[in-house]
Amino acid sequence: MHEKGIKYWFSGDDHSFHFEALRALQYAPYKAADVNEVLTAVSQIRNNDTESWYHSWYNMAKLIERKGDGYDNKLDKGYAYLRAQNYYRTSEFFLKGDDPRRSDTWMNQKATFQRALDNLQVKHHVLKVPYGDHWLKAVYYPSDDPQADKRPLIMACNGYDGTIEELYAWLAKSANERGYNVLLYEGPGQGSVIREQKLTFTPEWNKPTSAVLDHFSSSFKKPEKVVLIATSFAAIIGIDAAAKDKRIDGYVAFNVWYDFAETSRGFVPDIISWIMNSKFRGLGNALIRQGMKGNTKLNWSINQGMWVLGTKDPADLLDAMRSYTSKHVLDQVTCDVLLLEGENDHFLRVTDQLGKTQRGLTNARSVTTVIFKAGEGGEEHCQVGAIMQFQAELFKWIEQKFKSPNVSTS
Repeated sequence: MHEKGIKYWFSGDDHSFHFEALRALQYAPYKAADVNEVLTAVSQIRNNDTESWYHSWYNMAKLIERKGDGYDNKLDKGYAYLRAQNYYRTSEFFLKGDDPRRSDTWMNQKATFQRALDNLQVKHHVLKVPYGDHWLKAVYYPSDDPQADKRPLIMACNGYDGTIEELYAWLAKSANERGYNVLLYEGPGQGSVIREQKLTFTPEWNKPTSAVLDHFSSSFKKPEKVVLIATSFAAIIGIDAAAKDKRIDGYVAFNVWYDFAETSRGFVPDIISWIMNSKFRGLGNALIRQGMKGNTKLNWSINQGMWVLGTKDPADLLDAMRSYTSKHVLDQVTCDVLLLEGENDHFLRVTDQLGKTQRGLTNARSVTTVIFKAGEGGEEHCQVGAIMQFQAELFKWIEQKFKSPNVSTS
């Protein structure tokens, strides 16, 4: 029997490594990655070795940044810095929240991204949004299309681990090209908010979302329609914003996610969950920490969760997860909803996240579901590696639901 080629770039438990490398590569069409730069970084990484992951991507980021410094042409410089930003973001992915190297990768990621926008002359406005005693970061990317104000404002946030800079190549650039204005934002637990202010996630996602929309509407023209796109983990809590802020006319769950605690069962065996819920939490913590050794996905999921949810140990994290569910607000959603799912989603395969969400949206104006089938390229979590398939389905839905004026391509 003949093999069909390489399915994953890494062996063993490293679907996580493959997924994140594919995530870095997917931005190549938007000049934020180059194919053999990514493959060269991948070739230097050892299976299950997060240290080699960090060093390989960091070295590639530094190399490409230096190349950008040496170019004279602003396009060449800008694209080099855009790629360096992506590689810096990727390098820090598996580091613990308190790893001191995160500060360096974060500052480099921010600096190279800003230099990219400046050299490429990308029109944008950085907003500092008041949020209690803190602030949230938002970036507005207006389209040059004269019809843009007649189309919905696209508002989007990243998830459990992404950055606002990543969202430019993921969405803003293509949306601008299609004639849409785009407002990207960070809430608690994300990007600069967790790194610079140590403000952790909140299940009440309507609060940061509404604060950003309030601030934007007071600074720019109030949008006639708003479509909110919540990415990955944020799809659970983004429903809270769609339910409670009636300025949101369309909501996109990218990918659909119903309940955080339910999906954790795919990582934590039932016996350990039972131990955690009994008097033996210390034993449960010890068993989980033992299981984290040599298991890249579990190790990252627990460490990332303790950082962005602000818990001190795995037992507290499992407790905190229970607050991150959409079950209590789904029936309050009255806007149009788009649910996206990949058949090979390695985070969400364990429970019926899609079905429970569909059944709970009893008062939505409409519910559209798109399932990306295995073997067609878009079956991974958040359609990683097939970003153009996602964008095509997204804009098709927006144009159908909101009768957006056609975009001239001449």
